Amino acid sequence: MPASLRPLPLAPWRRLAAAALALPLFAQFVGLSLVCRCGGCPTSKAWGVDANAGRPACCHGDEETTATAAAPACAPTASAKNKAADKAAALCGVATTVKAGQEFSAEVLVTQVADGPAVPGLSFTVKFIHVGMGHGGSKVPMVEEAGGGLYKVTALKPSMAGNWRMTLTAGADAFAFDFKVN
Repeated sequence: MPASLRPLPLAPWRRLAAAALALPLFAQFVGLSLVCRCGGCPTSKAWGVDANAGRPACCHGDEETTATAAAPACAPTASAKNKAADKAAALCGVATTVKAGQEFSAEVLVTQVADGPAVPGLSFTVKFIHVGMGHGGSKVPMVEEAGGGLYKVTALKPSMAGNWRMTLTAGADAFAFDFKVN
């Protein structure tokens, strides 16, 4: 290869500086938010570059950072907190009034209350019962993780009109959402 076409090598300190400057932009591009160990500064705008080490520095001067997945978009129609009040769940994009005998699905986004990042990796069981009579619907509901703290609940089919409750349970964490069925 002719010398004129070869890329110029960068000094190691320039490579580090370029990587440090590109990290917040790359994280924003792939949907990550950079978060300080203290939980503050959740946006890349608050980040600078530590001139001594050539790496991102938190706005509080705390250089120990983690990258957390940004929570997926959710238009909440209802919300719930667990008993310890450290996690919150939002019912996304489904009305809380549904028709009897009609199957529907729901998405639930689980986040940390203190600093807001999504909580992936929970293994939920789901119950969907008529509140007044205590029986379930005409199908067995199932829940699966959709990624990024979002969980999809399928096969929700209320068999009759009345007040129904969907309860998601993962260990000590339980979230309940009420539905009015016509």
